[in-house]
Amino acid sequence: MTLEEACRLIDPATDLDALAEIEYYNGFKGKDAAAKALHEASQMVVDFVRQMSWHDAKNPPIAHEESWECAGEKHCAVISDIVWVCCESGHTMKGWVENGTWHIEDGHRAEDGHYGHVKLWAPLLEPPEVVK
Repeated sequence: MTLEEACRLIDPATDLDALAEIEYYNGFKGKDAAAKALHEASQMVVDFVRQMSWHDAKNPPIAHEESWECAGEKHCAVISDIVWVCCESGHTMKGWVENGTWHIEDGHRAEDGHYGHVKLWAPLLEPPEVVK
């Protein structure tokens, strides 16, 4: 089930038609199939909302190890993906965690700038897949 299909099942504007369709195509087991689909849809939407919500910066996003070479020197860091951050100043921008320290989109440590410490973070939405 896609997130859009899940939304159709729980949206008051479309839920009755979507559930009736499931019941119709599943015959005698239609009510059970509709209940199962509604449960799955609800769980998908709840999981998505919780994932995409703001998180406390004390619990940073998952980080991964990156290695690179520059001017003949090998470097290594533990870096998270880029996320939205909200700083003490109330400003929101992109940022990431590198070796346990929050950085903002200009590349500086968040705590060193006038925005202040990062208080909250939220993941970026993934771009939609383009059908060719």
